[in-house]
Amino acid sequence: MIARSLEYRRDLIAALLIKELRARYKRTVLGYAWSLLNPLAMAAIYFVLVNRIFAVQIKNYPLVLVAGLFPWQWVANSVTSSTMVFIANAGLIRRTSFPRAALLVSATLNDLVHYLASVPVIIGFMLWFGIYPDARWIIFVPLLIVVQWAVIMGIAFIISSCNVFFRDLERITTIGVTLWFYMTPIIYTRDMLSGRHDYLLIVNPVAGVLLGWRSLFMGESIDLMLVLCSAVWGAVLLSVGYAFYRRVQWRFAELV
Repeated sequence: MIARSLEYRRDLIAALLIKELRARYKRTVLGYAWSLLNPLAMAAIYFVLVNRIFAVQIKNYPLVLVAGLFPWQWVANSVTSSTMVFIANAGLIRRTSFPRAALLVSATLNDLVHYLASVPVIIGFMLWFGIYPDARWIIFVPLLIVVQWAVIMGIAFIISSCNVFFRDLERITTIGVTLWFYMTPIIYTRDMLSGRHDYLLIVNPVAGVLLGWRSLFMGESIDLMLVLCSAVWGAVLLSVGYAFYRRVQWRFAELV
């Protein structure tokens, strides 16, 4: 019985994921390229602004940017889009009884697929600067994916459930994600924070995992304590978020 239930959930998530992927690029000319153009355009803008106009010299800065912007895009896209997941599927929720969490899982996995599809572009930048993937990737790529996904899912459970009751949360989330971007070492390095601001990395759920990605892509040593900090955040947020979702999801059908 348990095996049949797990198989049903797996098939449901797979079907929803395929539907999300098809809908994302329906009737678009560039298709997958759109997932690359936005972070690459952002990287170009910040490179000109920081490295050329403000003349702040950061070693291998183009790689620093893409190694931060592509993982961040997964966070930003999943968190902002999750606010409308239940509302956008109102008809399905009203008509059918199924695990509604599958909608969130498929949405975040959709963005994960696009992030993984962008990794070859990051590798291209690595090779340009003479940096090569190493054996650590075997361990740290799956680890960082799991940690980042846990953080994203925890936040997604909370804000998607709350937005069913308070629709203004969609706009608040967009503003919050923008502020979160600048509070995270993406367009700047950890060293630029200076020691007295290290607490910002601890209270930021994604700082440790995003710095882990950057260190991996730049061939530098990974701060395991910061990755552990993100992992703890992920475990807490996922537990709290799922518990909150379970507590309120019975009202979704009457409110969406």
